[in-house]
Amino acid sequence: MSTAARTSGRGRRTGLRHARWVITLPGAVAAATLLSVVAVYAFFAYTDSSNAHTAAAQGGSVGAGQTPGGFSTSGRDVTFSWSGASNALMYTVARSNVSPGSLSTTLHGSCAGSVSATSCTDAGLPENGTAATTWTYTDTPSRYNWDGATSSVSAQVSIPGPTLSLAALAAVAKGFLSRLGQEKTTKGVQELSHHDGI
Repeated sequence: MSTAARTSGRGRRTGLRHARWVITLPGAVAAATLLSVVAVYAFFAYTDSSNAHTAAAQGGSVGAGQTPGGFSTSGRDVTFSWSGASNALMYTVARSNVSPGSLSTTLHGSCAGSVSATSCTDAGLPENGTAATTWTYTDTPSRYNWDGATSSVSAQVSIPGPTLSLAALAAVAKGFLSRLGQEKTTKGVQELSHHDGI
């Protein structure tokens, strides 16, 4: 084989190796860049606090809230519970005033704020004079930036109006009369002392 042919063959092989290197290097860079972009997007889609990407992570969906029940009352405190929703970590409880319909719906006690358990006590519900009040409750499950559907409305819970028993009235009256008698006795003694120059 001539010297020119050998030189030509070596040139072709060098050119092919150079072409493969040029093609491989940009391809590898492009692939790495694409994987990085996908990873960053997936991270922010999962952690975005604006909820703009909540649909991007279906695996993190939260089940619907379960209707509150098992109500018990003590004075003006209401205790109740609900079944846990799938994937939920916290719950937000809400109440509505059915009757008279104008009382505060701000929750108190262990129902206020985010509730990690599946039960709570709403303490110190507002009064409506001596009339009974009626309330309903719902719960909304959540997990980080995701919320499940709010539960259906609970059965109505009635809180009796405050009452004053006859015994309590008699005790109040006795105390008033006792103080009145003491005041009159003291005044009479003072007047007698003044009259006698004591």
